[in-house]
Amino acid sequence: MNFKNNAETEICHTSAGWSCWHDTAIAGGPLRLEQSGSCVLRNYARAQDDMTEELLVMDKARVFRKGGAAVFQSRGHFPFGAENIYLQTIRYAGNTARVTHDIRWHAGAELAHQLQLGSVELPGKWTAVRLVILADDGTIRMSLVKLDADAELHFSPQPLAVVFIRADGFMVEFGLGNDLWRWQNGLEGDTVAGSLTLKNEPAQLRITRTVAEVAGKEAVQPVAREYRFGAYFAWSSPLLQQTAAVADDRYVRLIIEAKKGVVGSQLQELGENPRVILHLSDLKLPRQALRSIDGCPCWESKITQKFFRRTIRQLAGVSLRGSLVIDGGMYPGLCCDGIHCNRKKDCWHWDIVGILDACSWMRQCLGDDWTIGIPQTEPWTQLPSLSCLGCANGFRVSVDKELEDTDCDT
Repeated sequence: MNFKNNAETEICHTSAGWSCWHDTAIAGGPLRLEQSGSCVLRNYARAQDDMTEELLVMDKARVFRKGGAAVFQSRGHFPFGAENIYLQTIRYAGNTARVTHDIRWHAGAELAHQLQLGSVELPGKWTAVRLVILADDGTIRMSLVKLDADAELHFSPQPLAVVFIRADGFMVEFGLGNDLWRWQNGLEGDTVAGSLTLKNEPAQLRITRTVAEVAGKEAVQPVAREYRFGAYFAWSSPLLQQTAAVADDRYVRLIIEAKKGVVGSQLQELGENPRVILHLSDLKLPRQALRSIDGCPCWESKITQKFFRRTIRQLAGVSLRGSLVIDGGMYPGLCCDGIHCNRKKDCWHWDIVGILDACSWMRQCLGDDWTIGIPQTEPWTQLPSLSCLGCANGFRVSVDKELEDTDCDT
């Protein structure tokens, strides 16, 4: 990562061939993301009515590495009216970016039209989109929609994710975070939940994502409080996909006990360069850690994360290098068990960001000399976010350097 005061921050994953830039004078971004020297997205931004991101006064920016990710965090406020505060944190790892939007909505602040979070432009010719939607029966379904040259599509409620397909096959994926219940509710008060609009233009695809909209002609005052909304985006990375581990007859399936993790005798026999398979069904998760819809592990559950990370730590303690294949379906699903999200009542969530969190942490724990493969089955092979889960995330550092960062106060 290159960081210069009052200039642009460049975050690059050399082995994956991508770089992105943030302007340290603007609270948000990224300004652009390039893959193999070609710009694939630009101007990832937010807007409060007619006040765009360029009007945000930068309060502070930080860039650092943590948990196997490169993190760009910025805080700013609009210098008008009640001066709401916006904090954005982006965690880059592999071919993904996990985004957290925090908003401090002040008393008396008005919203006249809409609040945008994560609107973006995709330069080039885009010919189709793959929609990942929440079906009425609580399952996830995908559908492919072709884009005409002047197409304009509007979605309300928003899809869980959308994969944008360029004419040459390159893909960019935009999705909601685990907190579906927040996106469904938007801002408290006299607003309606947000929407997603796609407008295909001659030289780019313009994406407008809102978290709250005003239905009438009169401005409203949303409830003053702190709000949080999660999101993510991902993109094709053929260089990373070539590095994944593939299981063969030399791989040994891990034997796991519910209370202790991998059986001690097996750990001792693995040797210095083990080849192992972790089948997720062998984690022996209790019922409360499973998704309420399909019974698979919910990656937003602290229990699931605990059992998984215990196993990875045990492997890291055995050897500094090896090969690991994770089988049994490390793919997202829907769940309404509120305890997974620290909620007392049922609330809809999906766990794709929890999967990305776990894989970023896994690479930080195991190190760069482990080869990891996480094969996917249809339809999950269609999502760029799941295509490189076990690959080098590009930002691993030693623990003693992990919290080192650079501040930029403007």
